[in-house]
Order: sequence, then C-alpha cells, then structure tokens
Amino acid sequence: NKEIKKTKYITLNKVWKNKENISLKLMDEPHFVKRPYNLYTIEYGPLVFALPIDTTYEKHEYVKDNVLYKEPYCNYYLLPNSSWNYGFTNKKIKVITNKINDVPFSSIYPPITLKVEMSKINWGYENGYDCISRYKPMSTKAISDSESKLLYPYGCAKLRMTEMPFIKK
Repeated sequence: NKEIKKTKYITLNKVWKNKENISLKLMDEPHFVKRPYNLYTIEYGPLVFALPIDTTYEKHEYVKDNVLYKEPYCNYYLLPNSSWNYGFTNKKIKVITNKINDVPFSSIYPPITLKVEMSKINWGYENGYDCISRYKPMSTKAISDSESKLLYPYGCAKLRMTEMPFIKK
C-alpha cells in the first residue's frame, strides 16, 4: 500500500511469496510538447494526439515489374475532405473517454479523444505542390473564428495533423 508520487521509474526489491498482487496506477494529464519550428503536439500518457482529417480512399491498381497490383494488393491514395490548416488558440484540453470497442485504434470510435479550441491559419503548401503542406506554417495569425475540435490518438487518425502552432493574438 505504498503510494509513489511523480517519478520516472520504480524499483521493486522484494522476495516474492506464493501469489502476491501489485497495483500500479499510472497518472498523467494531457500536456503540450514543444516540437521544432515552434510547433506543438499533445501527449497524454503514452499517447500522442492528432487532428483527424476526413478522408476519401481512392484505389490505385497498377502493374510494376510485370506484376499486377490489384485489390486487395493495390495501393490507396488518401485524399483530404476537411481542413487541416489549424493552430491551437489556448491551452485548455478536455479529456473525453468512450467505450473501448473491438478495434482499440478505430478511426470511427476512438476510445479517448481530446477537445481543444483551434482556428484556421495560412499554412501553405511546399513550393511546387498543391497537396503537400509546408513543414511550418506561413503565418500563425488566425484566419477563422475559434472552433472546438476533437483530437484522436495518433493511430486512430489515418490522415492527420500532429504538430501545430499556437495562434498569435
């Protein structure tokens, strides 16, 4: 019944007898983590969160080296159907827990999401492209009103934005 407060690791020195139980409760709060180029991501325990982007899957069947890559062995293009160019407007994070289904990293029913406030920004595309975002935004000035967005665990969002800036006021 020993409670251990914030620590990086725990050492158990014990002689074990028959069946004994250990109860370990891992505690954390969702928090922003600074990344390169003044971008941030949110971590909560072992999970990294991302803004999911509504996606259309476009089948791409092809022949390469005289091999036909046809369904189910084809590739898919993932095309965005929603905006991805967002920045965080504040540091408030609300945790929303849901039932864990048969597929824990489901894109449809993620077991946990984070609700945050975000605004669109002028992110821009890499030079010469109309579908590849720049590695950092052109501006962090809001170009839309703030809106509530749900962030999914990284593995639940198949097309996603993971590192985003804070909006300049």
